[in-house]
Amino acid sequence: MGQAKQRGTPAERARQAMEATQLKPVSELIEELGLPPTSKYLGYVIHAPATDDYLAAQTEHAGMNQRMYVKTPDRAMLFTDYGEAVNVASNISSRTKIGILFDVDDKHIVAFND
Repeated sequence: MGQAKQRGTPAERARQAMEATQLKPVSELIEELGLPPTSKYLGYVIHAPATDDYLAAQTEHAGMNQRMYVKTPDRAMLFTDYGEAVNVASNISSRTKIGILFDVDDKHIVAFND
């Protein structure tokens, strides 16, 4: 049995990841990342590293999930809640990363925790 299956269902692993992650205040993140203090937090985004795409939309129809991806983070689907982003990402079969999107002087910057 694979290691991921030994750690539980996707939902259980998402919950474990969320519990293990201690979210810092945005002001601390901005300072740690060396971003200007005027940087604006926009939300969490889901990134697919294999294709370098960002999740833009997700719909469910007749029990099937349809997802649309975009190349730029400024058009990505935004999540205000980290737990919701983790939940959505855990239902995507390919590897994903959750990033934090900032508006820095009219440019969009994504920070990842790795």
